Amino acid sequence: ALAAANAVQVLTKLLSNIAEKPDEQKFRKVNCSNDKIAKVLACAGAEALLMSAGFVKADSFLQIPDAAGSGDVAKAAREALEALSETCGTYMVAAQLRAHGEVRCVCALPGGGLATGAMDN
Repeated sequence: ALAAANAVQVLTKLLSNIAEKPDEQKFRKVNCSNDKIAKVLACAGAEALLMSAGFVKADSFLQIPDAAGSGDVAKAAREALEALSETCGTYMVAAQLRAHGEVRCVCALPGGGLATGAMDN
């Protein structure tokens, strides 16, 4: 379900922003009425994942309360990122490159290598 609506990428970005800059106010608030965010939140588990990182519902937003300390917020975001990574498996698509009509996939492997392949559909 998280693969739908580009949810993994959006959740990764939201959580990475919080993990890296927990004091940045613009990263502590998510507009649930935004079309892209609404599609992500419609996926099973997406809202719960953000709430596990410290977000709470407030009107049409999910936000991290001002009282939440930056260290705790960053730690919770890193833990949520780890859970997301475990849920989505050990292969993460890094990019899709189009060349001469073919679709090339590049995947990062758990040991640090890369795997490439073509898709014909």
